[in-house]
Amino acid sequence: MKKAKRLIETIILVIIILIGVLLLGFELFGEHIVKVGIETAGTKALSVGVNIDDLDLSIYSGKVGLEGLRVDNPVGYENKYLLELNEGRVKTSMKSLLSDTVEIESILLDGIILTVEQKGLSSNLNDILKSIPKAEPAAKPEEGKNLLVKDLKITNTSVKVKLLPIGGITGNVDTVTLKLDPIEMKDLGSKDKMTTARLAKEIMVALATGVAKQGAGKLPDDMLKTIQGSLGDITAIGEAAAKEATKLLKAGGEEAKEMLDKGGDTGKDIVEGVKGIFDKKEE
Repeated sequence: MKKAKRLIETIILVIIILIGVLLLGFELFGEHIVKVGIETAGTKALSVGVNIDDLDLSIYSGKVGLEGLRVDNPVGYENKYLLELNEGRVKTSMKSLLSDTVEIESILLDGIILTVEQKGLSSNLNDILKSIPKAEPAAKPEEGKNLLVKDLKITNTSVKVKLLPIGGITGNVDTVTLKLDPIEMKDLGSKDKMTTARLAKEIMVALATGVAKQGAGKLPDDMLKTIQGSLGDITAIGEAAAKEATKLLKAGGEEAKEMLDKGGDTGKDIVEGVKGIFDKKEE
């Protein structure tokens, strides 16, 4: 009896250890999938490199934390990065990973540093905006799961705008520092398909809109007009971004508003669910 009892206890212990190893392996594997997925989708959406230093995924609480997210500058600009993020937090329902729509309760992006560089009458921010299509093409079912983001907040965003000196295109640049108002968008993906790439576009449009608002009276009119014109062209990418842009640009002046108006098996299933969040690579 004692030997049988000891054997049963040993078997149970081995099973517990195996489950622990499998969960740990998924957590590590899942982190890699999410990290690569965000980088790939962001790069596809903005046409510049997107990289993350560190990502922490907890399958038990449904939380994702990321640090050191950076968006590269377009070619031809002095600064290496257009955008740097200090901290990001995502709270999601892990159970929804197995469904067609992944429910994300909240996203918090805190401590963004956006470096805008002037180049002639344009800027690196405007170059990014111009790379975003005016209309979102119809999404194919295989291009990724639909995301439902109930609440997205962007807080403590600092913008450094490097302007060319008056009367020339060389020499020391003047820098204007802006502090953006907090940005909040709700129920992204509730009406139109929201992929990870499209979410990256929504965020960039919201930030550019904040620059247009806070820069009124501080940045050159030509620079603002190019940004506002690009925003007017691409607000069709999402109703939430359009509403946020309208609200912010109204505060920036009637000219901005007019510009806008113109324009195991279980483990395997979960892993596949995580992969499905991100757009598949084009063949």
